[in-house]
Amino acid sequence: MPAEVAPASEPVALARAVLVAVQGLFSGADPGLAAQWEDEDRVVVLGELDRVSELVGVYRGRVLAAHRAEGRWARDGDRSFEAWRGRTTRQGSGAARSEVELADGLSALPEAAKAVETGETSLGHVRVLTRLRAGASAPVKKALEDGGAAALLADAAAAGWDAPTFTRRAQAWAASVDTHAVERTFAAVRERRYARVVDRDGGCSVDAFLDPVAGAAFRTALEALSPAPSPGDERTADQRRADALARLGERVLEIGDDRLGAQIRPHLTLLVPVEAWTGIQRRKHARASGETGQDGGDTVAGVAESASDGAAPVA
Repeated sequence: MPAEVAPASEPVALARAVLVAVQGLFSGADPGLAAQWEDEDRVVVLGELDRVSELVGVYRGRVLAAHRAEGRWARDGDRSFEAWRGRTTRQGSGAARSEVELADGLSALPEAAKAVETGETSLGHVRVLTRLRAGASAPVKKALEDGGAAALLADAAAAGWDAPTFTRRAQAWAASVDTHAVERTFAAVRERRYARVVDRDGGCSVDAFLDPVAGAAFRTALEALSPAPSPGDERTADQRRADALARLGERVLEIGDDRLGAQIRPHLTLLVPVEAWTGIQRRKHARASGETGQDGGDTVAGVAESASDGAAPVA
């Protein structure tokens, strides 16, 4: 006689029922045919699936916290709970750390978890707080756990803040709670700043790490010099930013106001073959005629771009 199979425990049976229900979506409502559904049906289905995903995230976080606290996972020889989770899910340590961070935050901020369960807030907003808590000072953690998290979530719901806006608001709130921690963090981040410019592969590689203030200024400058592409501009976003970076350098060389006492502006001279110069002029004419939205011009970026019309420029 075949051995009797022990009935699954209630938690296991319920979890399997959830899995079966989700699998049933593929056969009962084939997503490959979603384009044929009514538009309103797609919107409703997406909303329901978002709720399921958020509720599962909260539930999983609570179970993870309990499993780590119980401690038997260590018997498998993993060096940490994150390593165990990354190995058993095959998602790697990065995804595991994110899950554990969320689990810790949900345990420490039960009112935030409850807000997701009741639909008062999104899991994305709660993740903002759990990330904030993970790297926060002791005073900020205590303030979050003593009602700060609930107050922030209530403000977000009342004002309709999306997750990025909520991130900025939460960080500003944390800075007001512990200004010294912000100063220490900024100083530590600034200490790590660097910039490297290396000749590579016939071109130039730029790598840098900036503090948040310098980074914001640099990003704003690049955005100002690389607006949304106009019709006919086939450059990628990375290429537009590269051209903007080149123009930043050109403007400094043109102004020459960072060389104290200098009477002559610094200049960069390029020797270009006639074919490249002809290409530059063609692009300038096309731009003036409205035939292209690309930035050819008589800038360094324009010289580099026009090199495809002839030989490369020589410095």
